[in-house]
Amino acid sequence: MNYQQSLERHYNEVHQRLIGRPKIEGKKAEEKPPKPNPPPQPSPFVPKLSPLTTEINRPSLSQLIWLICHKENISVKDFAGPRKLQQLVYARQIFYYLAYRYTGAGLTAIGRKVGNRDHSTIAQGIRRVRQRIEQLPQWRDHIDGYRTDLSDYEMNVMEGPCPFCGRERLGRAS
Repeated sequence: MNYQQSLERHYNEVHQRLIGRPKIEGKKAEEKPPKPNPPPQPSPFVPKLSPLTTEINRPSLSQLIWLICHKENISVKDFAGPRKLQQLVYARQIFYYLAYRYTGAGLTAIGRKVGNRDHSTIAQGIRRVRQRIEQLPQWRDHIDGYRTDLSDYEMNVMEGPCPFCGRERLGRAS
């Protein structure tokens, strides 16, 4: 046995100890067919449709702004403005939460609708509302009131003056 053969024999013994089978000389590994791609999974960040939001009857961002301003008794100009009064901040955060949850709009689109705010501001507002809903029962009831309003009224026919106060509503265009 020459030196080359002893090296190959030693290599095969080590290979067998490590891998569990001897190295097969002269054969190439069989090529396996490529695995098919798995079907795409739904993103956890895209809100799922609930009974309140079907493809036919989704509230627009403008309609949500009108609803929140109407219920909180604030002007649309103040709502989208730079002021940081607690009442305005809470109303904006409620809008962020409801808009993200029920309209399917992205954070950037929601921010553009409310005074060109950054997407991180929108995300933080959504987190704050979720925390308050979990911790404070009065916030849960307050948000449930908005959910009830969204399900009671046909949002896509909310045009013309409000039957209760006479204020003009925003149409379907968002």
